[in-house]
Amino acid sequence: MRKFAYSTETDVKPEAIWAVLEDVSAWNTWESGLKSSRLSGEFVSQSIGELNPISGPKIAMRLVEVIRSHRFSAELKYLWGKMELIHYLSSRNGKTVITRELRIRGFKAPIVAMFLQDHLSDRLSNSLKKLVWVARIRAEKK
Repeated sequence: MRKFAYSTETDVKPEAIWAVLEDVSAWNTWESGLKSSRLSGEFVSQSIGELNPISGPKIAMRLVEVIRSHRFSAELKYLWGKMELIHYLSSRNGKTVITRELRIRGFKAPIVAMFLQDHLSDRLSNSLKKLVWVARIRAEKK
């Protein structure tokens, strides 16, 4: 298994961040690699969905674990193995800490990780910045 993670702090409340995370059909507003995404049913453990990247085939997704306002993990299935995408929300010194972690599993994980590592850190960082921005704008509209 290979693992990549990135964290950021913000003054945006965890509830506002969570509202954006559970709005799967709008993930493309903060995840630049997605054309679209959908979830069949509620944002709860074992729900299934699909990610449609800008380039490449559609990806089957299953929400493995959802702990409302704290954490969720999604399993993404590829031909060469699986990825697990995990989002954590916590608090530190009055700020919301958001961590996004990607775990790559399967016999080709080392090769896939080597291919992705150059741009993955920037992508994780940029997507979290956009996530915070979207959450801030939505919270201000309420």
